[in-house]
Amino acid sequence: MHFRPARAVTVIVILANLFVCSLVGVSLHASYAQYHDRAAITSRNTNRLVAQTIEDEIRRIDFGLRVVADEYTRQSAVGRIDPATLTDFLRRQLERLLVSGGLRIADQEGKVVFSSDKALPGGISITDRDYFVTLRDNPSHELAISRPLIGKISNQWVLIFARRLSAADGSFAGVVLAPVATEWFERKFSRLDVGPNGTVVFRGNASRDFDMLGRLPPAAPAGYMGQTKVSSQFRATITANPREGTYEAFAGADNVRRVFSYQAVGDYPLITLVGLSTDDFLAEWWREFGKLAALAAAFAVLSILGAILIVRALRARAQAFDEVNSLNEVLAAQIAEKDLAWRERRAAEEQIDFIALHDSLTGLPNPQLAEERFRHAVAYAEREHSKVALIFIDLDDFKSINDSLGHRIGDGMIRELAQRLYERIRETDTLCRRSGDEFIAVLGDLADADASAPVLVKLAESLQNPITIGDYELNVTASMGVAIYPEDGRDFETLLKKAENAMYRAKESGRNTYRFFDARMNIEVVEQLTLRNDLRHAPARNELVLHYQPLVDIRRGRLIGVEALIRWNHPGHGMLPPTKFIPLAEESGLIVPISEWVLREACCQAAAWAKDPMLADIVVAVNLSAVHFKRGNLEQSVIAALEESALPAERLELELTESMLISDSEAILHTIRQLKQIGVKLSIDDFGTGYSSLAYLKRFEVDKLKIDQTFVRDLPGDMEDAAIVRAIIQMAASLGLSTIAEGVETEAVFELLKEFGCDEAQGYWLARPMLAAQLPEFARRFARGNR
Repeated sequence: MHFRPARAVTVIVILANLFVCSLVGVSLHASYAQYHDRAAITSRNTNRLVAQTIEDEIRRIDFGLRVVADEYTRQSAVGRIDPATLTDFLRRQLERLLVSGGLRIADQEGKVVFSSDKALPGGISITDRDYFVTLRDNPSHELAISRPLIGKISNQWVLIFARRLSAADGSFAGVVLAPVATEWFERKFSRLDVGPNGTVVFRGNASRDFDMLGRLPPAAPAGYMGQTKVSSQFRATITANPREGTYEAFAGADNVRRVFSYQAVGDYPLITLVGLSTDDFLAEWWREFGKLAALAAAFAVLSILGAILIVRALRARAQAFDEVNSLNEVLAAQIAEKDLAWRERRAAEEQIDFIALHDSLTGLPNPQLAEERFRHAVAYAEREHSKVALIFIDLDDFKSINDSLGHRIGDGMIRELAQRLYERIRETDTLCRRSGDEFIAVLGDLADADASAPVLVKLAESLQNPITIGDYELNVTASMGVAIYPEDGRDFETLLKKAENAMYRAKESGRNTYRFFDARMNIEVVEQLTLRNDLRHAPARNELVLHYQPLVDIRRGRLIGVEALIRWNHPGHGMLPPTKFIPLAEESGLIVPISEWVLREACCQAAAWAKDPMLADIVVAVNLSAVHFKRGNLEQSVIAALEESALPAERLELELTESMLISDSEAILHTIRQLKQIGVKLSIDDFGTGYSSLAYLKRFEVDKLKIDQTFVRDLPGDMEDAAIVRAIIQMAASLGLSTIAEGVETEAVFELLKEFGCDEAQGYWLARPMLAAQLPEFARRFARGNR
């Protein structure tokens, strides 16, 4: 009888300790998973930065190699290679490469014959190098990247980046190579924070047996460069996912367990790995573990001591009730405190989950949550044989509001628009903010595609009323594109791309409307993507060519210059005009290297014509891209082209557009003054179609106005065009500027321009654009009076 209360107390203590231990275990397990997932995300994000940095450096090196290869081919084509010129060219190109230790050229027998180094030891041969053999035996091979090796000149561990040199007949003429010390990798990422025991590794991919190219910190003992030993976990993971992935393993170099993330470096046979030590990112977890374990142990000790006191009190039957009540109050307070802490942590976790899946500005679901709800809608549609619509919504001209009124007004407008759009969709649908001024709506359980039309109309109507933000009353419209599951695609990414294409078609149709995706849009997008990809390789494949259209002095009737016009000799589409590919080049960022190529090629050709007495003084005009003009390094490009070709600056004319002059005028004025100091001539192309004023013409000190062909082509029969052309010529004359008319296609137009006092002309009646080799013969025929 007397021992039954003791047994009950013992059972209660045991259960209480089990309960506390369970709470501690659950909390620690959840916390461990969070720390582990956070380490995986951190290593993956860090590795993407490392891979992108290395890819950018390799692209810069590859571009430099291509430029050297083009120069070598050009000099070979004229029949003579000038060692001094080529060596100086190598040194100038080396200044643009931040990581290379030098630029060298080896002939077809593997002998290093040219180098950017001031003193090159003689008798150096690279015929035994793998990259030389690869480029010699494979004419189609582009950039070759060697395994790590000891440089024959630097006597250090290096990677060699090399490209094939081709003779004029296409045969193998040698290689151009750039050695990069592997210690560059260690210097570049030495300040990257991966923890005390973290590591950054640079390797070849599976095709290179994962050869080691660099490691931070360097492994001990020395000699790890080029070794191919990797963990089984890494091999298994990269076999399943060759581009990127995450795994956990012990590193063979130092036997430290880490969470690794690997990432392919662009399209090159290279990968990067970032490993975070479990000891580093679990250190905080272990401290948390110690605290909770101490609390659990303290609870166990207190509960046992309390049980002993209770049992003694019961046996002694003295002060039993007071002591038991006191101990129960202590235990209840401790349990309540633990429970409160757990509830607070749970609330914090729920808040973190909400933030991770919702837009911070509007509170709408983010794309990740929208994709999850799309999958649920698709699952329901498959069961019920219904449709799902994905709507891509983009606000029209929102950027101008944001730029002119500021982000505070723009953010307020986005919040109001989000609320309006949300109120127009059904409760079962999802509206998410994708980014900036873009929204996505997922409409489920639709009988057919037409069932989405009422929702589209409601969304458009929600934007009809002005929005008041502070003191501003703003009007905004939206363009919307619609893709339907399953007709247009069966996954979120495919439908999103097609809805976006349909949205752009809505913008092309005048904006403030919607369009459904159809197959023709996809064909156009694929064609544009194919052309953009081909354009990246066009310079290396020598597919870009220049045609030259003669410029004629109207009063004297003689040839005074040419305009350089770029063409793309596409292997599949034939000769493409610039309107087909220049917009793609500007969108993809290729316009700057293409513009620099046009400058160099045009200047070199003009310098070559100087040897012909008929062409000794002609001026070559080059159109400038707005992107190149705003990039900020145009002066350097012009100076480099003039120095390389030895062309006098006064024989180069740069054509600007009116739109260039009215945007960021102070920066534009600075650039123009720099160009004028160099000595080149400046003209305004397509004059009359933009927004130039007399003040702009006077301020920017241009030399010539080029009258747009839309005013010239119908001159004899259009009195309004005649009045405009005469006014432009008279205005230019009063400002001391010369004029040139483009689009001269008949003799009547030519004679009328001569009567108006126009200085120069170009057009099909005078001459069509021609290849450089055809110009000397044309000049002689024109001098004899024959076009």
